[in-house]
Amino acid sequence: MHAGLEAVIKREEVVAAFDHWFGLALMGVVLICSGAAVIGGLAEWLASKAMGGLALVPGALAIVAATLKFEGKANWHYRKRDGLTALIHRLDYQLPAEPSAADVVAQTEMREGIAKIISLAGVREAMGAGGMEVVRIGTKNENGQLSVSSQLADSA
Repeated sequence: MHAGLEAVIKREEVVAAFDHWFGLALMGVVLICSGAAVIGGLAEWLASKAMGGLALVPGALAIVAATLKFEGKANWHYRKRDGLTALIHRLDYQLPAEPSAADVVAQTEMREGIAKIISLAGVREAMGAGGMEVVRIGTKNENGQLSVSSQLADSA
């Protein structure tokens, strides 16, 4: 189970890093094209058609960046990675040496709960309603078994 979770965590890190850096690269290209259009127009190095075409690039890239929301996607992948890392820590340190079937079921329910929380937070962020944070993921009941009782709260 650890190997599968660690593979998912690694994939989330790679995807999050790609989204983060690709979003930054787009903004860098926007700045470079804007600066080149301004300098080329003021210094009259560029023909009017070339300068007009270069001036269109920042607007098009800004629309792409705003539509695809690379930074929001990166944050979502980082939250997923962090939730799965917390699950691995729970598996390592909160399970007994020989887990019972109930312990395994509780851990599976916890992973499903984490996935649900991450999905809800991602949808809420995509809709522009702000970020969410997990208040509580799991607790132990009176029998000492883990139970899932997650809550979401506005991070603001």
